[in-house]
Amino acid sequence: MSTQRLSGKAFWPWTFAGSDKRPAEQKLKPAETARAANASGTVDGSRKIMKKAEPIRETVESVVIAFVLAFLFRTFLAEAFVIPTGSMAPTLMGRHKDFTCTQCSHHYTVGASDEVDKDTGQLYNRLKTSTCPNCAFVNDIYDRPVFNGDRILVNKFPYELSEPDRFDVFVFRYPEDPQTNYIKRLVGLPGESLKIDRGDLYARKGWQGEFQILRKSDPNKQRLLQQTVYDDTQPPKLLLQHGWPERWAAMSRNPADSGSEWQLAESGWQHDPERRTFATNAAADWSWLRYRHLTPKPKDWDRALNSSPPDHEPRPELISDFCGYNAHRSEIRDFHDADEQPDQIWVGDLSLDARIDIQKLEGDAPAIQLELVEGVRRYWCEFDLKSGQVQLLRNDELKGDDSLIALTSSPNGIRGIGRHDVCFANVDDRVCLWIDNRLVKFGPEVEYTPPVVSQPQQADLHPVGLALRNVQAVVSDLVIHRDIYYRASKRAGEGEGSRGLSVGLELAKVLADPQAYNEIYARKPRSIEFDPLNDDEFFAMGDNSTHSYDGRAWSMTPQSNHAHAVTRRSLIGKAFFIYWPHGIPFLNDGKGYPVVMHRMVERPRVKNYPLYSAPFYPQWWSWSRIR
Repeated sequence: MSTQRLSGKAFWPWTFAGSDKRPAEQKLKPAETARAANASGTVDGSRKIMKKAEPIRETVESVVIAFVLAFLFRTFLAEAFVIPTGSMAPTLMGRHKDFTCTQCSHHYTVGASDEVDKDTGQLYNRLKTSTCPNCAFVNDIYDRPVFNGDRILVNKFPYELSEPDRFDVFVFRYPEDPQTNYIKRLVGLPGESLKIDRGDLYARKGWQGEFQILRKSDPNKQRLLQQTVYDDTQPPKLLLQHGWPERWAAMSRNPADSGSEWQLAESGWQHDPERRTFATNAAADWSWLRYRHLTPKPKDWDRALNSSPPDHEPRPELISDFCGYNAHRSEIRDFHDADEQPDQIWVGDLSLDARIDIQKLEGDAPAIQLELVEGVRRYWCEFDLKSGQVQLLRNDELKGDDSLIALTSSPNGIRGIGRHDVCFANVDDRVCLWIDNRLVKFGPEVEYTPPVVSQPQQADLHPVGLALRNVQAVVSDLVIHRDIYYRASKRAGEGEGSRGLSVGLELAKVLADPQAYNEIYARKPRSIEFDPLNDDEFFAMGDNSTHSYDGRAWSMTPQSNHAHAVTRRSLIGKAFFIYWPHGIPFLNDGKGYPVVMHRMVERPRVKNYPLYSAPFYPQWWSWSRIR
């Protein structure tokens, strides 16, 4: 993704105007000054005569100084850029449309950089529809306002004094065209060999040793990069009114030989569909509430829009790397089959957010348990509400689910009654816990070695659970997130694919059948490795892995010893602040009034689709540091 420079003058809105700084009592009238000069050549007998400066010359000098300072500031300290495309979404937005789903009211962003020619900037293609990442409804976005990408500040100073850090968002000169600037995330450091395997990044020094997974050193940064899978506070109400089942439901365990571990339970939880809450009494046994990824298809929405119930029993599916930013159809890129959706690869790195209002404790061992499933592994977070102790555990897949391994514990859990926001995450072979947005410190035991088998199982159709025992409570604000999935591909259509559709379309049709999914996925390479970087080289990738042209696909150039590398001399700086996401139009039903219209290839202008509108106000709440 390239960036476009903004004028350095933006940093210097002021000018330096010259003025006479002498106190009023020391200033002389012109006649007095002349007489004094004729008499002694000095003023007050000591100071030399200063001729009155010429206003035009002072103004010119001030402007020149301002430009020089701005040039120095831009060259050595900071520079402004605008993001044109979406390879770093959702961290940074390129040209896009902000949209609120007409069915579930989920607000999301749709990438619109494909509408314009990258060389001329002219419109040649328009987005028609977009699929909501929360409820899968296909929205009409043809005439929705479009906005330029985020405007950011890039700090050049850090890389002059020290080496870049892993996972920096950085700007560099594109190896294949040094006149073009790119912005990506730095994932590989000098001397390292990088590997991409099943969505995760690994590195080792040179050719030696074992590959080690690359984690964010700060789990809070990891949490910021995760993407929403389903927000229960924004349900698809129309679907539910016509018989579509809720994704969260009370469940109980099936017999071991039933083929499915979970079945719907008639008791244990009381659901309030309007308030989006689940309440449970203080039962002596575990009362389970579990998530099912019930994703409707366009034909299911069509039936609901026609006030008809579903014509089949919805089946839970595997959670995939579906990305709402990329899920659009346009005048040029459209599919004949309305069910076709690329970018369907299973993601097992999940997190659960929930608000738990603990109202009453009973019995000797009141407790709360959170569960995340990833393939053959299960990870639990268990709160002892009497002692305040919280424990992290996992199953031993070699001995069965009944065999538990205690990872670590902490006394800083939840104790007694009260309302708390909790987040339990399993990302990059590490489990983390937040209580009321505070990261609980456990130590290195939260990092684990993954199992040998890394394929989805039947249990991944119910991958997230919450259970209470001897606790009366109300649970709400349930949200599922997933980690970024890095695609393993060197060229489009190879490996898991970057822009190729064939493997994505095959997998999309079997997400409800983990065994069939594994059989198809096994036909494609799932892992790629890159030669070690030299001492002055770095590896860059975009956060929007399915739509990022980065080090995985570059060709060999004279600027680098390796096709996948960015050299030290190509670095420009570290992106550190979004200072202008985009203005929000108001008046005229929230659309503002057209100021500049698009120009389209082979056409003079486009009606009802302005490039800029006014009036607008800034999104000051979205100004933020880039992580």
